[in-house]
Amino acid sequence: MLKKIILLLVLMLSFSSIPVSADGSYEEDVLSKAIPWSESSKVTQTGLYKIDVTKESTFEFVFTDPSSSWASMHIEKGAANLVASMQTTWKDNDSSKTIFKIRLKKGTYYASLFNNLKSASYKIVSDVKTDAEPNNRLEDATPVHLNTMIYGRSNGNTSDDDYYKFTLTEPKKITLQLDESFLAMYGDTYGAKLFNENMMILDLDMGYVPISSTYLPVGTYYIGISINLYRGFNKEYQFMVKSSSLPNTPVESITGTTILNNNKTVSGIVSAGGKSDHFQVEHTNENPFVLFTTSTNPLTIGLLKWDERMQFYEETPYTYSPNGTNVWTQELPKGKYQVDVTMDASVRKDIPYSIRYESIRFTDVPTDQPYRSQIERLANEGIINGYHNAQFKPQNSILRKHVFSMLSRIDGFKLAAIRPMKEFKDINDTDSYYEIIKPFYEAGIIDGSGDYMNHESNLTRAQLAKIIVNAFNLQLGGEPIVFNDVKQTDGFYEYIEILASHGITTGSNGNFMPNQPVSRQHFAVFLTRTLDTVN
Repeated sequence: MLKKIILLLVLMLSFSSIPVSADGSYEEDVLSKAIPWSESSKVTQTGLYKIDVTKESTFEFVFTDPSSSWASMHIEKGAANLVASMQTTWKDNDSSKTIFKIRLKKGTYYASLFNNLKSASYKIVSDVKTDAEPNNRLEDATPVHLNTMIYGRSNGNTSDDDYYKFTLTEPKKITLQLDESFLAMYGDTYGAKLFNENMMILDLDMGYVPISSTYLPVGTYYIGISINLYRGFNKEYQFMVKSSSLPNTPVESITGTTILNNNKTVSGIVSAGGKSDHFQVEHTNENPFVLFTTSTNPLTIGLLKWDERMQFYEETPYTYSPNGTNVWTQELPKGKYQVDVTMDASVRKDIPYSIRYESIRFTDVPTDQPYRSQIERLANEGIINGYHNAQFKPQNSILRKHVFSMLSRIDGFKLAAIRPMKEFKDINDTDSYYEIIKPFYEAGIIDGSGDYMNHESNLTRAQLAKIIVNAFNLQLGGEPIVFNDVKQTDGFYEYIEILASHGITTGSNGNFMPNQPVSRQHFAVFLTRTLDTVN
């Protein structure tokens, strides 16, 4: 805008006798003497003219004989508000005239004609352009609808910035898409930017990146279209701001570094028209540092370690390039890390991706362990702790006392007593598991076996079915599965049937294997499916 005002000042002082004030605006007495200029009337003298626009309309200005004269026109709306700058040219392949079109909002405008003017006139024409001037300042930005094609036009052969705005009342995925015909001719340049009042978000430029997306929170956003025209006549453009729903996972933040919590997947877009993405990870133990990523094209992942003494992130030698589904594991010291996600500069399209950080709790539950997600989930929720040597022992049979201990750690899990605790020969109130097992007996979830609780014994699949059904008060759900090795006369038939009706158990090859001990890893599967059912 400052450049335009300076240009206006220089040109008017050089080629016109119209006085201007120090800030480049017309003096009030000059504006009052502007000559009215009506539609279809021909102007042959340089000077200052006034155009009254009674309603938003498209004006077509015609300058004659540009080959033998060089005429210029500035249109302002009030003092120091340059709307458009135009001058005659032969580069439009028409030696008899130069035509400029501009859509003006309602109001009073002042047209300054200078240099070698032969004649100029205008008429109002039919038009469907959304781009109504003035909109080359943020305060004049034109509101636009999402998912609707926006039609605009550059005005004149100097830089013309058009601003549009839209407001989001809920977070959305936003895609800025330039029409395929919006491509630069030789010598022409253009740019399209998506931003808010605080930061640039997407920057599309020179036809290399015609489409780019980002995730946006609630707020007001602006689109800036800028064109430099080498050929010196109007250039039309069109674009669309598309909106769509966010993924089911949390998404990256545009306002700064995104916190990457343990075992929480975050979706992101490395935008061809944007910047790299940054995540912050707090690695709190000596377990391996693991990153899971999925992407449609190769990415570059780099780590920076926070230096507590120097108080800044220092680069680490850990950089890798995942593509598709990738798992990266590294032994890293405890501390704060920044994870940078970037793309190769030669890639001219967005790369959607997801990223998840985990600090593996158990050395015997590697990333390819089939039940790892269920085990890690219960560990993250504080339900399972594993053993002191950072092992979970997934294939070991689970003990009855460990089942009660894990169930008692479920957030919000409560049991109502219906009977007093009885004495058992193998456990008393001095046992560390006594207070854990006691509520399960008092609630009628378990009975023991005669005078023995057998809490140090393994648990069969049938016994687990009874405990889960009673502990969570499960009722028969959908169609149950018929198992070859479970008869209706079996004592555990009803409990197994209820579990199967909720999909908590599916068996194996048509069998439930009711008397087989439950492994620790399979218990994790039973429990996570149960929690999903009751929640």
